[in-house]
Order: sequence, then C-alpha cells, then structure tokens
Amino acid sequence: MTNTPERILLIRPSALGDVCRTVPVLRSLRAAYPHARIDWLVRSDWQDAISAHPDLDGVVSFPRDQLRHPWKSSHRAAARMLRSALREAHYDLVLDAQGLFRSGLAAHWTAAPRRIGFADAREGGRWGLTEHVDIPPGTHAVDRMLGLLRPLGVPAHSDLQLFLPPYALDEANGWRQANSLVSGGYHVLAPCTRGAAKRWPLERWVELGQAIGGPCVVVGSPSDRMNLLPLVNALGSSAHLAAGSVSLGATMGLVAGAMRLVGLDSAPLHMASGFGVSALGLFGPTDPALTGPWRGAGASLRPTGVPSHVRYRHTDDRWMRQLSVDMVLDRLEEIPMTPRRLWLGSGSPQRRAMLQEAGYAATPRPPHLDDGQLTPGDVGPEEWTLALACWKARAVAESLRAEGARGVVLAGDTVCTHRGEVMGKPRNQDHARVMLQAFRSATHPVVTGVCLIDLDRDEEQSFVDVARVRWGSVPDEAIESYLQSDGWKGRAGGYNLADRINDGWDIACEGDPATVMGLPLQRLGPMLAGMALAPSQEDNP
Repeated sequence: MTNTPERILLIRPSALGDVCRTVPVLRSLRAAYPHARIDWLVRSDWQDAISAHPDLDGVVSFPRDQLRHPWKSSHRAAARMLRSALREAHYDLVLDAQGLFRSGLAAHWTAAPRRIGFADAREGGRWGLTEHVDIPPGTHAVDRMLGLLRPLGVPAHSDLQLFLPPYALDEANGWRQANSLVSGGYHVLAPCTRGAAKRWPLERWVELGQAIGGPCVVVGSPSDRMNLLPLVNALGSSAHLAAGSVSLGATMGLVAGAMRLVGLDSAPLHMASGFGVSALGLFGPTDPALTGPWRGAGASLRPTGVPSHVRYRHTDDRWMRQLSVDMVLDRLEEIPMTPRRLWLGSGSPQRRAMLQEAGYAATPRPPHLDDGQLTPGDVGPEEWTLALACWKARAVAESLRAEGARGVVLAGDTVCTHRGEVMGKPRNQDHARVMLQAFRSATHPVVTGVCLIDLDRDEEQSFVDVARVRWGSVPDEAIESYLQSDGWKGRAGGYNLADRINDGWDIACEGDPATVMGLPLQRLGPMLAGMALAPSQEDNP
C-alpha cells in the first residue's frame, strides 16, 4: 500500500448548510490527490447540493432516518446495505467531518486503514476513528473541518464555490419566467431555520420586505411553506414563494441569481457564499464567528451583549427580537448588490489590461478549447473570427451556467490578413519572420470578432470590426531585433501595434487601434456601459 490514498471518503451527511460549507475540504483533497477517487457520504435529500461539483467522483446516500437506531429490526436492512457498500468500496482514507455517532459508525464500517475525525466528536462518534484531531474551541465551523487535513499535511483551500446540478438551471429559469422575474433582479428572503430561538419574528420580515420594495423570492423547505404563506400574503404581488414549489437544486439556482440575500443561521446563507451572492445573516444565540459567513463571504448582524454560554435549543427568541428592522436596513445598505461580473473568455493579459483601462474588472475564464487546431477553409476572415468568438463565448457560458454564475461573458478572436490569406499566430520564429516581412510596404486588414452573452438575460450579441494597418519600410535589422525579444509570441500577425509604434516602426492604423490589439473598444465600450457590470478596482485579482 502506498502513502498516497487512492480511494477517499468524505463524511458530512448533514445539515444542508454544513454540507454546502464543507466544499473547501473537498477542494483541498482534490488539489492534494488529483488522481484519487473521492466520494461523499451525504443524506440523499441533500446530495444535489454537491453532486455536480467537478472535484467529486461519487455520492454515497446516507439513510439518516434508518440509521437513527441501526439495531432496530426495521432499520437493519438499510444499515446492512450501507455497511456492505462502504466495505466493498475499499477506501484507504476517510474523513469524518460530522463528528456524531452515525458518522463515526459509517467511518468504522469502511474498515479504511486511516479514519480521521474530531477528538471531541459527540455521541461517542470518535470510537469509529483511527486518528483524532484536536480543534481549539472558538474555531469557525469551516476552519474546524479543514483542521482534519492536518494529519495528512494537506494545504487548506478556501474555495466555497458550489455547482448547480444539470436540471437546476432550467428549473430555476422556468420558475423565474413564470413569476416574471429575471436573474439579478430580486432579493431572496430566507426566514426559516431549525430552532425557534434563531428565528426573527415574522412581522419584521414583513416590514423588511415592504422596505426593500422590489421583488422578493422567499425560500425554504417544503415543510416551511405553510409558515411562510402569511409573509407572502402580507407582501402582496412583490413576493414570490419558492418554498415547496421548487427542488433543492432550483432553490440553489434562485439564490445564485439574487441581487442580495437576507437570511438566518441556515442553509441559504451558506448557499449565497457558494455562489458569490451578497448576503446578510441575522444572528442571535449563535455566534457568527463560529457559524456565520466564512472569511468575508457575506456579512452578519448580531445584537450586542449576547452571553457566550447562551443556548439556542429552546423557544426563547429574546436575542433575535433585539434586531430591529431599522438595524437590518442600515446594515443592508452597507452591503453592495451582487455585482454582475464580466467574464473574459480568454487568457490574454492584453485583453484583460485593455478592459481594466476601460474601467471594467474582467475575470479571466479561458475556454477549454484549442482553436489552433482549426483552419478557416473556405470561410472568409470576418465569418471565421466571429464563429471562433461565439464558439469560445458559448463554451464559457455553458460552464458558468452550471455554477449559477451571473454577469456577461465576453470572447473575441483576432486575425490579420494579407492578400486575402488569414495570418493567425506565428507557429515559431521563422514563421513570425515571414509574416512581418510580408507586411512591409503594404496595408493589411486586421479583423476582430466579438461575442457577448448575458447570463442573466440569456441574450447573445456579436459583431465584427475591421481596422487597416499600413506598414512602411521596416528594416530587416529592426525585425530581427524584435524577433529575439519573444514579443511576437501569441500575437495575431506576430506583432503588437502599440509596442511597434512606440519602438518607432513606420506603422499607422486606419480605424480603431483597439481592434488590432484584440478588442474593438470603440464599438464594444458603449455596449458594456449599458450592462451594469462591476467596475475595475486597483486591487482586482
């Protein structure tokens, strides 16, 4: 047996919010063991929260109700089936991120040689483990789970990204359309949680919804639906009740499309973190430093003076009642709307820098496509560049939709032409030399195709822009010196217009110089200006 695990089981069956925020453990394991099989033991009704994650190979269904008392005759069949499945999987590493009797029992059933869990696991859950990790009191729930990686020497990753199951986007979009809503055009209210002491009074949710004024989507579990009807009825046509109307995956899709979310210490708050949605969590007896949004992935509000020993498993909501509607509104005003991001379907630093200079923070998202293996054939340069730009944008949009992402995808493709021939990026230095020498003492068109896809409105726009570059007599010595600099690599036609002009080459542009650089900003700029995109910032990553 090698020291590198080949089959890993992550145990975190519940609760739903905890399942959502266990994702950094999965990301850390995958980064450390890229070739291992990683499965997740999770309650069957929560598995859609994580089943589409690209780092996960499989889901093992956890029959929670049957395992409450596995020794009872009526539950033995389910227990035997799970035990058999876990034993036959031959896991060599198990992480119990739950820390209860049932999760410890499942870890024991795997018979894995390494079964790591919490030293302070409750209900005797530590008995099924081979290694116990001490976590200091006062540690946030996510950091607590990441602490299980210490015996492995695995670096912790902080990625909370959630992914929508395949059906979820269509269901969420259909529900939005049926309710005359658009992604990014509504608030989500999540008034429900387990434990009456953690709930904010319903009448205050009514006041909050009325103060927000715009469309609100009210989410919760199917069992919450009847309790939420008075809230929705009080808010009238501005409120839309999703609880009990859509699946878990579609609920995630609705959260992913929110401009902001207001919730309690419950799952929707952690879903918002997983989709990068601006969120405010209302806390009373529970401490947001332990169970709230993690590392700035959301905001929280809690009354002052709550004692550290307060318990929440009772019906006394005195601490939540200390949060007035005005307090919540004031805190909400400090939280920006979820920004519509500009996703750049390219790894080009130049295109990203151009957008940054134009005032837009672009997030690179190169498509997993190799257009270098394609040839235009009989297609003209304008049709060719437009086809490539749309191909890239659609591929990126498809992957982003699976993540529930918002915003706009921008992709482009640029080619130079010479005497009707498409001149792409040079294959090597000799090819670059041939290109540059051919351009001398002539004028050649540069064609850039652009495609924009609005993920929130499901709209696509595309266009082609053409500029003409006139070359004078550039000496061989200047070309040879330039070829030694590697500046020709990755450039359509083998050169950067601004750099060559700055170096004194006899070159001039007719049309938009930005078209030659890869993005026709004279046409693209006004289009982006009307899309309410996140502005650029000096510290934008």
